[in-house]
Amino acid sequence: MKILLVIPPVSFDVRREIKHAKLIMHLGTAYIAASLRSRRFDVEVCDIPAERLSLQEFARRLSNFAPRMVGITSFTAQIFQAHAVAGIAKEVDPGIITVIGGAHASALPEGTLRQFSAFDVAVYGEGEETVCEIAARIAAGENDFGSVNGTAWRDRGEIRKNAPRQFIRDLDSLPFPAFDLYPLQKYTAGNSLFGQSRIFPIMSGRGCPYECSFCFRLQGSSVRARSVENVIQEMRRDIDFFDTRQFFFQDETFTLDRARTLRFCDRFLAQGLIHKADWICETRVDAVDRYLLTKMKQAGCSLINYGIESGSQDILDRSHKKITLEQIHQAVAYTKEADIRTFTNFIIGNPYDTPETIAQTIKLAFTLNPDFASFTILTPFPGTKTLEMARRGEGNLRLLSEDWRDYSIQFGTALELENIPLKKLERFQRSAYFRFYMRPTHILRAFKLVNGKAALVYAAAYYLKRFICVVKLCVKYFYACLHRGKM
Repeated sequence: MKILLVIPPVSFDVRREIKHAKLIMHLGTAYIAASLRSRRFDVEVCDIPAERLSLQEFARRLSNFAPRMVGITSFTAQIFQAHAVAGIAKEVDPGIITVIGGAHASALPEGTLRQFSAFDVAVYGEGEETVCEIAARIAAGENDFGSVNGTAWRDRGEIRKNAPRQFIRDLDSLPFPAFDLYPLQKYTAGNSLFGQSRIFPIMSGRGCPYECSFCFRLQGSSVRARSVENVIQEMRRDIDFFDTRQFFFQDETFTLDRARTLRFCDRFLAQGLIHKADWICETRVDAVDRYLLTKMKQAGCSLINYGIESGSQDILDRSHKKITLEQIHQAVAYTKEADIRTFTNFIIGNPYDTPETIAQTIKLAFTLNPDFASFTILTPFPGTKTLEMARRGEGNLRLLSEDWRDYSIQFGTALELENIPLKKLERFQRSAYFRFYMRPTHILRAFKLVNGKAALVYAAAYYLKRFICVVKLCVKYFYACLHRGKM
C-alpha cells in the first residue's frame, strides 16, 4: 500500500522567522516513514517548504503517486495549511484516508477533527506505532479505528477519541530515521567545523520532566533515552551515507543525565567521530557544569541552545522554570570558557511581566553577551498552562485570538498583557533585536546561525520607525513655528 507523508507549507513568512536560519529535515516524519517502511509499506515523503511546491504542484505529485493514505504533520500556526493539503488529497481521491499528527493534533485531537473536516484521523502522542496500526487497518480494507490507541477519528459522523497510547520505552527498537526519502539537496547547508554541511537532526532521548508554563510536552514527562551505542551507530550512518558533518540534537534537555552525556562524549571520541563531525544541542542552565562542558567541547559540541526566558527571578519562578539568575550567569560563563558558542532564548510578555521586568530581560541578554539570541513574544500554544491562564485572565494575560494562524513562534499576535498592549510588546521585541544585533561585533554573527538577514531587517525596522517619528516631530515643530510667525 502506498502512503504519502507530507510536511505542509507554513502560514507565516519564513523570511521573517529569526530563530533558526537553517532548513532541516523533519525528524518526527522521518521516524514515521522508517517505521512504515519496516512494515513493508510503500512510502514517500513530500516536504512542501523544502521543495518550494505550490499546492497545484503538490496535487500533481499526489495524483501521480496515488496513495491510499496521506499523513500530515503540523504545528499550530501551520494547521490551516495542513488542512489545505488534506483538502487537496480529498479532491484528488475522496477515498484517501487523511491522518493529521504533530504538536497541534496532539494538544487538540478532537478539536482538530471538529474544526477541520478534511482530516479523517488525528494522532496524538508518539506516532510511530499508531500510524503503522492505522496503515495496517487501511491496507486490510477497514475504516474502523476504534481500537487504535492514540487516535481520534470519525465514526459515522461522530468524533471519537480512543485511549492514549503508552510511550515507547525502548527507543533503540525504532529504525533509524528515513532521511533517504527526503530531497536532501533542497536543505540549507550550514557552517560546521568541517566546512559546508547540511545539518542532520538527531534524537538521543524523549520526554521532559519539567513543567514550564509556556511549553507543551509532546513527548510526555517521562524521560526515555536511547543507548549511547545506538546513537553513535546512527551518527556513523549519517556521516558515511549522507556525508553530513553536523548534527543537531533535538532532545529537550540533552545533558539531563550527566553520566550518560559523559559516556556519549567518550564513545564519540573513541570512535574517531571528532575528526568527521561536530554537533549542537539544547539544554538547561542547571544541567551543565564546568567539567561537563569542557568534555562536550572536546567531543565536538560547537553550540548550546539555552532557554533563559526572563531576566527577572520573579518571572522565572512564576513560569515554573526552576532555574536561578545565578545559574544562568554561571552556565553561560562556563560555556564560553569551554569555547562553545551560545544561543540564548528570551520571552517577552511572560505572565506578570511589566515594562521593568522586560527591560531586565533585555539587559540580561547584553550582560550574558551570547553569540546569538532570540527574543520571542509569548504565544499561548494549545496544551500549555499559559493558554489556560490567558483564557482565565490570570497573570495579566489577555487572549486576543484563537485563530491558529496568529500562533507563530516568533511573531505570534494572539496575546498581550493588561498592562502592556501587543504593539508595545512588539516595540520591545524590535528594540531588543536592534540593540543586540546592530552591535558591530554581532552584525556578522547574525548571518551564521540565526536568520541574520531577517534579524537585521527586523531590527532596522525599529530604527526606521524611530527615524520617522523624529521626522514627524520636526515637521510638526516647523509648522508650529510658521504658525506662530504668522500670528
